[in-house]
Order: sequence, then structure tokens, then C-alpha cells
Amino acid sequence: MNGPKEGDMLSGFRLQSAAGETLGPQDYKEKKNLVVVFFDPRCAPCTDFLSDMAARYEDYTEMDAEVLAVGGGSLDEVREVAASRGLPYPVLADPDGHVRSRYSGVVPAVFVADRFGEIRLVRAEDGEHLPDQTAILDRLALIELECPECGVPTWGAASNEE
Repeated sequence: MNGPKEGDMLSGFRLQSAAGETLGPQDYKEKKNLVVVFFDPRCAPCTDFLSDMAARYEDYTEMDAEVLAVGGGSLDEVREVAASRGLPYPVLADPDGHVRSRYSGVVPAVFVADRFGEIRLVRAEDGEHLPDQTAILDRLALIELECPECGVPTWGAASNEE
């Protein structure tokens, strides 16, 4: 696979969103973990995957993560996907494909990065199936456990009873 691998830093970009904002990974640096999904608006498995993410979006926000979906199509195509699928997270248009080509030549592709920009999960190889939502959420939970800067996770109180 060409492009970033686990352990690399997530490169920045800024793209127009379906909601009219200009956003990119740098807007979330040191604030949120990121799940960046590259998709083709005309690809049914891609848009189904985005719908699955939307159904679990509350779980993502509980993991202090944001999803950025980057569609390789016109802003109108990306807006249509965002509206028809009811996507609650930012959906960005990459009409010329420059951003996707820096990350991966295939779609769909998923990159999970911690709040400091280190890529912790990549699924972007030809023929590789996308991870299910639980696998992505499990990786986000691991990131939170491993992150000393993020605070200590709340564990159940230990009992001193004997």
C-alpha cells in the first residue's frame, strides 16, 4: 500500500464539508481522536459503511473521537450522501482526489489516529475488508487506555473487603 502506515503521522488537509465548513484533521489536533474514512459516493458498500458509523456515532463520541468522511466526488454528490444517509459527522468533498491519493489509492479506506495525529489503524489495502464498527471502537478504547496525557480511565472501585 502506498501512503501512510500505522505509526506515521496523519497529514493535514482542509476540504469543504457538506455543511459548508472547511475542515481537516488539524482542527481536531490535541482535542479528539480521529477516524478518517475515504469513500466513493457511488459505491453502495462505502455508503452502507458510513450509515453503520452513523448508527454508532454516539459510541464514537463517547470514545472522544470524531469521524471525518472524505468523499471522492463533487460537493453536490457528497451533500447527497450526507443528507440521504443522515450522517451526523462531517462529510468532506475531495473532488479532484488529491487528498485520497496521498493516503490511499483505494476506497473505501479507514485511518484511525490518536489526538496527537499518530495513525493507529489502517484499512486501505486492495481486497481487504473494512473493519466492523466494534473493531474501530476497540482501537479507540485502546488509544484512550494507552494515552497518559488523556487522563486515567475510570475503572470500577476496588474492594478492600476480605
